[in-house]
Amino acid sequence: MPAVAELRFVQFGALALRVHIPDPDEVIAVLKQRQRQAPALLEQAPLALDLAPLAGDEIDLDAIRRLLSALQDEGIAVLGLIDGSDQSTLAEQLDLPLLGSASERRSPPRPAAQRSASDWAPTRLIDGQVRSGQQIYARQADLVIHGSISAGAEVIADGSIHIYGALRGRALAGASGLSEARIFIQEFHAELISVAGHYKVLEELPENLRGQAIQARLENDQLNMVALR
Repeated sequence: MPAVAELRFVQFGALALRVHIPDPDEVIAVLKQRQRQAPALLEQAPLALDLAPLAGDEIDLDAIRRLLSALQDEGIAVLGLIDGSDQSTLAEQLDLPLLGSASERRSPPRPAAQRSASDWAPTRLIDGQVRSGQQIYARQADLVIHGSISAGAEVIADGSIHIYGALRGRALAGASGLSEARIFIQEFHAELISVAGHYKVLEELPENLRGQAIQARLENDQLNMVALR
């Protein structure tokens, strides 16, 4: 039986609620479970609704409207509906903005060796501290930071992220779906890390790795972190 719903990070650090079963009570139960595990998670990112798993089925508009109402009752604002096949009419019916295509973000990118200079930018270099409230985004590029990232700050890259300093905020690599992206951190104190939408928050991060130099990457579709020796 598929999961009722799941949370995934998508482009620009937005959090997507991917709905498999449009049952408002069950979806809210999933969100409350995630909030218990990470109380600040839904306060830190806008929420987009992803109904792609329901494509091809006759969508129960009343159920989706009840879900939107239930989210509102929980104080969770929905940014819009992630685009997919035949989603424009649905977005209009639900009175929601249509956001960027989820299918484009989730499709496997071409291997790095096949990318041309026109679609992959030079590595973005940042010298100095990234302060609380700041967001750095390296579009179609790797990101290298010579400095620390404060709590409440966020660094995002479509490629890999290299941090030569302490990470106390959030780092999201492979933001447009690059599953081969990695995160290298000299001193690990993160609030959240994510690779290609797979994320772990403070409460889920390995305590034994705190303060160490680490690498984060996807292995078998799971986010894995190891100390760098």
